[in-house]
Amino acid sequence: MTIVGFLLAFTWQAKALTYTVTVPDGTQACFIAGDMNGWSLSLDSRMTPVDGTTNQFTIDYPDANVTDGYHYYCGPDWAYAEVKADGTAFADGENRTWTDADVVEGWAKDFVLDERTVTINVLVPSAVYEVYLVGNFNNWSSDFNNSPYKMDFVSEDADGKVFSVDVTWIDVINMQFKFVAGPDWTYQQTEDNYTYGSTDNVINIDEKNFKAIFDPTKAGDITIKATVPDGTDKVWIQGSFIGWSWDDPDALEMTKQDDGTYTFTVPNVQAFSYKLYNWPDWAHCEYAEGDPSSDVPDRTATFDPDNTDGIYPISVFGWRQDAPTAIPQISADKFIVFSTTGQIAVEGAFSQVDIFNVTGQAIQSVKTSGAFTSKTLSAGVYIVRVDGVSQKVIVK
Repeated sequence: MTIVGFLLAFTWQAKALTYTVTVPDGTQACFIAGDMNGWSLSLDSRMTPVDGTTNQFTIDYPDANVTDGYHYYCGPDWAYAEVKADGTAFADGENRTWTDADVVEGWAKDFVLDERTVTINVLVPSAVYEVYLVGNFNNWSSDFNNSPYKMDFVSEDADGKVFSVDVTWIDVINMQFKFVAGPDWTYQQTEDNYTYGSTDNVINIDEKNFKAIFDPTKAGDITIKATVPDGTDKVWIQGSFIGWSWDDPDALEMTKQDDGTYTFTVPNVQAFSYKLYNWPDWAHCEYAEGDPSSDVPDRTATFDPDNTDGIYPISVFGWRQDAPTAIPQISADKFIVFSTTGQIAVEGAFSQVDIFNVTGQAIQSVKTSGAFTSKTLSAGVYIVRVDGVSQKVIVK
C-alpha cells in the first residue's frame, strides 16, 4: 500500500463510513448487512435512494471500519442477496469490504415492495395484562421495556381481552411475528410464528396459549445483593431478564457497595433466573457449592411484596476461573466459521456460540471454547454469533 493509500485508509477508519451502491434497474429497495450492524436486515439497515438517481442507494455508519465485511440485499431477507455477474452466489466468507462506489451485478431473487401500515388485533385470555408484538420488522428485539410495539388495550368481554398495535413494514405480506404476554421472552406464545399473509390492512388473531403470563400486581423491583469471595474485583449478572445475552456487558456489571457486597436491580419483574460471573464470559461463572468443576444451577429470584426493602441476599462460593487482567477484544478474525454437509462448524470460539435462523429464532446455543460443530440443520441461511460477533453462513 502506498503512503497515500495508507493515509486514506486511516482517515476512513477514523470517521463515519458512507456506503454507496449502484444496483440493477428496477430495484425497489436496498439493504446492507455486515459486521458493522451485526448482519441485521432491519429498517435500520435500509439504504436511502440517492437524490436524482433511480438506481443508487446510500447509508452512513458512524462506527464502521474499512475492514468490515458486508453484502447488499434488495429486500429484508437473506433470499434477496446480491449475486455475481454470472448469477452465482458469493461463497461463505466471500464478503465485500469498503469502497467508495460499489456495484451490484444482480439479485438472487427480486423483491416486490409491499410497504404499508397495518393494524394487528389479538384476542387473548382475560388473565393477560399486557401484550408485546415482536417480529422481523423489529429484528426480533428483546428490549421489551423500550418497545414501541407494546400493544394497546382495546376492550374486554366474556371471550377475553383485545389488544391492538400498528406496524409499518416494507414486506407486509411476508411479515413474521409473535405475541408476548409480558416484558420477557418467558411470556411468549407457545405456537410457531405467524405470517401476516394478507392484502387487508387489518387482521384479527385469537391467541390463547402462552408459556407464562406477566402479572404486574405481583411484580416489583428486585435487588440482588451478593457476598463474594475475597479478592473479587468485579461482578456481572446474567439471566433471563436480558435473554442470557452478553451483547452489552457494561449494562450487567454489578455495583460494589461500601461493605464489599455487589448489588444489581432488575426493575418491575415477577421472577427471573440468573447466575453471577467474575468476568463477562460464560467460562467465569460462579460454581456450585462443594463442586468447583460445575457451574452453579440457575438461581431464581421471585418478587415478594412483603420484602419491603426489595433486597435479596445471596452468597457466592467461588468462581470457575480467575478473572483475566484485560477484556479480550473479540473480532471475526479470531475465529473461523464454515459450513459442512448439513452442519455449521466453528474453530477458535472463546466462550459462546449461538445459531439463529433468518427469522431470528434461536436454533442452538452452546457455551464452549475451541472447536464446535452444530446439530444437523436444514439447508438455508443462518446467522452465527460467536462471542458476540455475528456473521452469515449458508448451509447446503
